Amino acid sequence: MPFAKEYIRYNDAMARAMAAAAEMLDDGRRRKKSDTRVRDYMMFMSRSLMRSMEVSAFAANEIPVNDREIIDMPSFCEELTSQCNIASGGRAKVVFTETDGEPFVSCLQSLRYIFLGQMRKILLNSEDRRNTFVIRSYRKDESLYFDMEAQDRHDFPESGRVQPPEVMNRCPDEMCSLLAERIGAELILNENGFTLCIPPCDFRGDVSMHSEDISPEGSPFSPYSIMLADMDPGE
Repeated sequence: MPFAKEYIRYNDAMARAMAAAAEMLDDGRRRKKSDTRVRDYMMFMSRSLMRSMEVSAFAANEIPVNDREIIDMPSFCEELTSQCNIASGGRAKVVFTETDGEPFVSCLQSLRYIFLGQMRKILLNSEDRRNTFVIRSYRKDESLYFDMEAQDRHDFPESGRVQPPEVMNRCPDEMCSLLAERIGAELILNENGFTLCIPPCDFRGDVSMHSEDISPEGSPFSPYSIMLADMDPGE
């Protein structure tokens, strides 16, 4: 991968920063003092590290058809809408204008990270880190399509990159395209969003709902929180 050295360097920096913060927490424990800033910093750094590790793990290898899932479309739409809002603190509003109600075959976690990776890229370049994402799904020539479009203004740097130093910040398009490739899909990017084409495949199994780690209240280390929680302008 073209960003392999950058990925390793970044993860090393994150590990060192977390170790330093852990020492500060331990020192506070011995002094019987609690510093919420250190705790919040640890959460921030942990999510940053998990963004790189989680996405890279799914992007590393092709996911065979037999390892994919049958995903319930209404449940996926409901999860994406509610969890993006919860994890981002209302910064990422998702609206589905049209949906194909039939189940479809894919890798649920990879699919989440494709949507969230592109949302994160746009949010980081939107005013006040807020935007509304309009999504529709439809069938064409037996393939399933998702169209996502950001409704509010966002300006990307001339370099085409977002902000350093993290892999998912610096290489969001490359990572999301690789995630799509690993699940046999095609990701067509544009300035305001993307079109994702998932071709049909021969797979039989039970309809998969959603991972048990996604609760209605959200989790600090769910895919949604990992990708969307740290969106304050100063971060």
